[in-house]
Amino acid sequence: MLHQSKNYLSLVLILLALTLGCGPAAEPEGNGETDPHLHEAGDDLVWEVKQKIVDSEFEIWLGHHGNHFHADDPIEPAISITKSGEAYADAKVFNVMVDPNDPEKTLGEEIATVYEPATEDEIAHYAQGELKIPSGATKFVIRYRIVIADRADHIVDVPGAVDH
Repeated sequence: MLHQSKNYLSLVLILLALTLGCGPAAEPEGNGETDPHLHEAGDDLVWEVKQKIVDSEFEIWLGHHGNHFHADDPIEPAISITKSGEAYADAKVFNVMVDPNDPEKTLGEEIATVYEPATEDEIAHYAQGELKIPSGATKFVIRYRIVIADRADHIVDVPGAVDH
């Protein structure tokens, strides 16, 4: 009986290790799904929106690092772009906070992101354009602006909620 318990415990530990993301990162899928790689506790990639750029071979995933946000805290938007299914590094990507009650009003300056090539743990994506969630906010909107040569800017607003 003791031998069976040890085998069962070993199996549970192996399954737990696999579940926690000990392996290559998954492709982004949108709808709030996360990349299994953690930068640090609570800083995983969360993809909120997946869309094809109209009339093109480009697909974009929009999201952020982390999944718990508080007013007056930073948030790091993340953007993954593929062209014909391959990571695309030649875009320029910017983000800015937008007033959730007035989409014409931006809250601060637009921030440029940096392209991060794929690693063993993460897919290629643009990030490092940290924004600040406004003091007293209960919700926020991140505006992503994607610039690809010979195309009109692609702009998408993605709303989020502040944790209480």
